[in-house]
Amino acid sequence: MLRRFIQSVEVFPPADAFSSEERKALRANFHLMAARRMSALPLMLGQVSQQASISPNDEIVFASEFCGTQALEAFLKSFPQASPTGFQNSTQPGAASLVLVARKQPVSGFTPVTGGVETVERALLLSLCSDNETIHFWGGEEKGNWMPEKGLAAPKNFAFYLELSKSDTDALGTLTLTPEPARHTPLVETPSTEAFTRAMMDQLSIHFASESGGFIEISWR
Repeated sequence: MLRRFIQSVEVFPPADAFSSEERKALRANFHLMAARRMSALPLMLGQVSQQASISPNDEIVFASEFCGTQALEAFLKSFPQASPTGFQNSTQPGAASLVLVARKQPVSGFTPVTGGVETVERALLLSLCSDNETIHFWGGEEKGNWMPEKGLAAPKNFAFYLELSKSDTDALGTLTLTPEPARHTPLVETPSTEAFTRAMMDQLSIHFASESGGFIEISWR
């Protein structure tokens, strides 16, 4: 059995759009020049990780099915004079990288994960298998304009943050990988990033089969 303990959890709930007041509040988490370059996802990641205590020895795992959707749309729209900033923001780790750079935050490891519906599962497996004492598990999506109808973007904006530790002191919950399912716990489908965000928001227990074998479970105290 592999196990980690959830020390903190923060969620930016799924939403269709930001009001001008909400966007102003999200940008206030960063220096003005840095915030101007950020689309929805890095702004939300900055919000959910605002109170996180990240050490240079810690590791970050970043999960996103669709990555910088708004930034990718803006990059495509910029042709034939392609925008370097649009390209940088649209790459898979771009959203999390922008937050780390803006905060001048070094870490010992940074692993971006994307893979359709298996994104959350693979990111959780990486977090469980890491030797690092503390994992900061980030994830989320930003709503596209025309890409959602093509199945290439999320239909809503949302983000989540979990601090995962090997220590069970003052833990809120437990993440485990076991070879057999708990008989009393019904299995669910592998959660999408949105389903996972909603489960974390309400602190719901989840239990699903892993493609690598075994069963991943999150339970709360």
